[in-house]
Amino acid sequence: MALVFFSAAHEGSVKNLVALKEAASLYKRELAVVAVSFDKAENRPKLEETLKAQKIAFPVHFDGREAKNDWSPKLNVTSVPRIAFFDQKGILLNNNLAANRVEPEVKRLFKIQ
Repeated sequence: MALVFFSAAHEGSVKNLVALKEAASLYKRELAVVAVSFDKAENRPKLEETLKAQKIAFPVHFDGREAKNDWSPKLNVTSVPRIAFFDQKGILLNNNLAANRVEPEVKRLFKIQ
């Protein structure tokens, strides 16, 4: 499982969303993705526009509280972009995985050639 922390106002973190969308489509059975928005409440329209434009289908948590959301403090995530990666048992493997490392990590974790 991957948790991707992002902001629609941050171009680099939107690129992470797209990378995870592609990895999730390739590894549908192995990789579940949930996005956590660091956007302010007043930026919700921009967030919705970005999700629609990028055709993001996985769940997105948005509460308008930026880094003070319920997930970030538990994983020590204070800025975006960030990807937290978990194994099949829910154990955190990495809370700062680079987008280009998601696919190799999925292959490694699930022993895919």
